[in-house]
Amino acid sequence: MDYKQKMLVTGEILASVLAYVYLKDNKPGSYAPNPRTSVIQTASRCSNQKKASPVQKENWEGFSLDQLVDAGIEVESNGNPTAERLERHLENTYFKDAKGNPIKGVRSIGLGQLLTTTAMDLEKRHPELPRLGGTLAEVKSSLRNPQTNREYTKALLLEELEYYQNIDHAFAAYNSGHKRPEFARIQERLNDLYGLHLVTNGYLKNKASQDAVRKFQKDHGLKVDGIVGPITYAKLREAWKENFPEKKDLTGAIPVNPYTPNHIRKVRRVLKKIKEKRNANRNFLEIEISGYKRNNHPSRNNAQFKVDGTSKRRAFLG
Repeated sequence: MDYKQKMLVTGEILASVLAYVYLKDNKPGSYAPNPRTSVIQTASRCSNQKKASPVQKENWEGFSLDQLVDAGIEVESNGNPTAERLERHLENTYFKDAKGNPIKGVRSIGLGQLLTTTAMDLEKRHPELPRLGGTLAEVKSSLRNPQTNREYTKALLLEELEYYQNIDHAFAAYNSGHKRPEFARIQERLNDLYGLHLVTNGYLKNKASQDAVRKFQKDHGLKVDGIVGPITYAKLREAWKENFPEKKDLTGAIPVNPYTPNHIRKVRRVLKKIKEKRNANRNFLEIEISGYKRNNHPSRNNAQFKVDGTSKRRAFLG
């Protein structure tokens, strides 16, 4: 084997090694750190050390659960672990902490802006999550911890994703309450069946919605009480499918109110940025590898290409 052949073989081996190292450290879906979200990414790395649930779906519309959590956190708190606000619509609500002490008002705390009451309920349902403590002060302190808050945010979002099987409806539930998208979908079905114009805001206790529910119950021989219990709900879905067999019957809908649709638009904008960054990384990798192969020909100046390739890579990732 002459000198040129040896150099060609060496160059091909080097290209394979470089491609492997690049693919290993820059997996599709990853994106360059943003100083504004460094706290989020640090917490993400910590939480990824835990074993994933065997029933957890690997991706949603091509997004991983961690990417969806990142998007939710950026919209909720802009990555600020100390963010806190009093929920005005719940300021006169009373609840009890783990020790039975009465507490007035509910606050949203930390990266995922979790309600203190929601976090305490999650703690009961998920023994694998870090414990929050017994008093309100301990709960608030725990939720200000970025890693703990992210774990709770992730658990809540996964619950909503598995229930609704839809990103928009899951984030709508996260934003407006677990049942709101489901109730909005009930209103949509009633509108379809009776030609009504109920505002699909997810509130079933208003007179118009209750009258529509009572009419449906009366028409189908059910107990007429205006309450959508399990029997009424099952019958409503059955009747809707019979009348609209060509349409897909989703579990939820985005509630029509002054804040939830805008919240979903913000989440979608963040997810779009994540997708664009991921695609840009993938396209750059393909261009770099193909460029290396072209420039690795014996008639080209390999050394010059390596210098140029390194500088281009730094400019792109920097």
